[in-house]
Amino acid sequence: MSSSSAAASRAAAVAVALLSVGGFLAQLPVSDGHAYMMTPISRQLGGTTPFNQEGEVPVNFCPHCYQSRGPAAIRERSGDKPWPHYKGARAANGNYLESDEVAQRHGICGDPEQTAAEGDNKYGRENYNYPVLGTYAEGGVLEVKIVVSTYHWGHVEVFLCDTADLPEGEDSIVTQSCFNDYPLDRAVDDEFNGPIDPNYTGRFILDPPCRASETDQDLLEGAYPGDVATARYQLPEGVVCDHCVVQMVYYTGNSCKHEGYADFNPESWPSSCAPSKADWINEVVGQCGDGDAYPEEFWNCADISITSDGGPGTAPRTAPSPTPEQEEYDDGSTPAPSMKYEEDYDEPTPSPTMKYEEEYDEPTTPAPAPVEGGDDDSSSMDGGDYDEPTPAPTAELEPATPMDSPTEPIVATFAPSVPPPVSDHSDCEDPVGAFNQCGGEGYDGSTCCRAGYECEEMAECYSECRPREDRCSEGWGQCGGLHWEGPECCWPGAECIERNEWYHQCVPEGAVN
Repeated sequence: MSSSSAAASRAAAVAVALLSVGGFLAQLPVSDGHAYMMTPISRQLGGTTPFNQEGEVPVNFCPHCYQSRGPAAIRERSGDKPWPHYKGARAANGNYLESDEVAQRHGICGDPEQTAAEGDNKYGRENYNYPVLGTYAEGGVLEVKIVVSTYHWGHVEVFLCDTADLPEGEDSIVTQSCFNDYPLDRAVDDEFNGPIDPNYTGRFILDPPCRASETDQDLLEGAYPGDVATARYQLPEGVVCDHCVVQMVYYTGNSCKHEGYADFNPESWPSSCAPSKADWINEVVGQCGDGDAYPEEFWNCADISITSDGGPGTAPRTAPSPTPEQEEYDDGSTPAPSMKYEEDYDEPTPSPTMKYEEEYDEPTTPAPAPVEGGDDDSSSMDGGDYDEPTPAPTAELEPATPMDSPTEPIVATFAPSVPPPVSDHSDCEDPVGAFNQCGGEGYDGSTCCRAGYECEEMAECYSECRPREDRCSEGWGQCGGLHWEGPECCWPGAECIERNEWYHQCVPEGAVN
């Protein structure tokens, strides 16, 4: 199947899934991942079972796990430099900005997934691999719905890239400098979804968990479950595109707080269950980027078009043919590109299903948008210093079960930690990591899982290491709260803290002041 026909069939599969899938993913247990963008439909959600034809692409069972393997791996790729956004470059609306060089610390859309091999790249390939799944009106409102499986405080920022502006052409790989051209502002009438900081008009402070009892919790049919948080963003005037890419970045705030949090004191917060700043912003931690404080970050991308009236755009483009230099497998597909980092890593096992370039050149960086903040202007973002309206698709929705509203303020209390459960496979020499394959048709690898996980059949052809029901939560995982049915203990090195009556969290020792 060619790249263009594969993209077209995926678009058709998404349309069918939105209207008719029986909620396969809604029956799966929530994993240790954290958040993904549901609308506009992200590449991550588009990679899950309901949105794919059988055997078309590798199924993504964890759309909310795209944090580029976490802070330790991200920092290692950067050459062990501190978090780049501390006193770093800002857009005029306060959004964090990265040059293309600095952005090499992570996959442009969050790859690799948290348990994937270094260099794995599902969603940062050439744009022709990903179909446009929504159409919006020029200058209209982009409603962003984020599904949160594990609440880690913090905020979301949203960017837009018109692929026609990419130096290598609209079918090439999207770049951070292209996203920097359009850091989106919250819509002016969006205060009911969350207060807007006048100094950071692109920020959406993530809803506290109890807000799920107060807000629209409808999920797209088949979407992976979690609490739904909604924010409305303003699309820029004058931007019309056959293929634009939306980037959502979730900056967590459980291990450190972000610049501007301390000074943001709105008159009120739009919630009866979370009426105070302490319910929305965690201020008992240090500053992100100060010293070794490096927050967990998540990236998602979504493919949309923008027309003058919100109607259908031009016909999809055909994908370019592979270049003569491409190495091909026996089935005609080409190996995945390794992301260009400052150090070399082992090549991951390539996916034999989608056509894309074996390697890509460093993108040519266009002049970034004007910035405010930092010691220098935008022309100095070279990565060396770190001081630094409605979408077209509609769906038949099924509301989530609302929770009762909490009444007590946040109280920090500590519960004892207990050791994690031991592995069922004491003689296992090669345990499979969390959320990796451990069985299925044609699989010949290890079938035992790391401690705390067990091999669970997800489909007849695929089994995966999933958390055991009796395992303890790892660092920053949930460990209690009303209606919580998961583990109430923490792995060694973390303590269970009562954030409020609805949410208790395993906090690593030394992370709380």
